[in-house]
Amino acid sequence: MMGSIGGGGRYDDLTGLFGVPNIPGVGISFGVDRIYDVLEELNLFPENLQVSTKALFFNMGEPESNVAFGIMQQLRGSGIACELYHEAVKINKQFTYAEKKNIPFVIIIGSKEIEEKNCAVKNLATGKQEIVPFEKLADYFKNL
Repeated sequence: MMGSIGGGGRYDDLTGLFGVPNIPGVGISFGVDRIYDVLEELNLFPENLQVSTKALFFNMGEPESNVAFGIMQQLRGSGIACELYHEAVKINKQFTYAEKKNIPFVIIIGSKEIEEKNCAVKNLATGKQEIVPFEKLADYFKNL
C-alpha cells in the first residue's frame, strides 16, 4: 500500500489567521516526495532521465579550468550537456562525484593538454580513455 499522493479540503476561516475573517477557501496539495517514491518503486522513470550531464570537466586548477570553461561553453552550444567541477580538489573526489551523478564521461585538461590543444576523455562505464583534440570534441560526443 502506497497511501495518498495528494490531499485537499475546505478551509472556512483560514484567512482569519491573517486578519481577514469570514472568507471561505479551498485548497489542494501534492506530496512531491511521495510521488517520487511511488514512481521509483513502480520503476516508472524513463531511462534517459537518469543521465542529464553527459560529461564532467575535471577542475585541474585555475588556468586549466578557464580553458575547460571555454570548451564547455562550446559543447553546450552544440547541445551537449556538460559541467565543470566547482573546485580544484583531488581527482578521486571528482571521479566519485561523476559516478554518484551517473555522468558517463569525464574530460581532463591539464597543462600538457593545453599545450597540445587536446583533452583526455574517459568513459567511466568501460574505463577506456582517448585523447581528443579540442576542435573535435563536439563531434566526438555527437557520434556516440
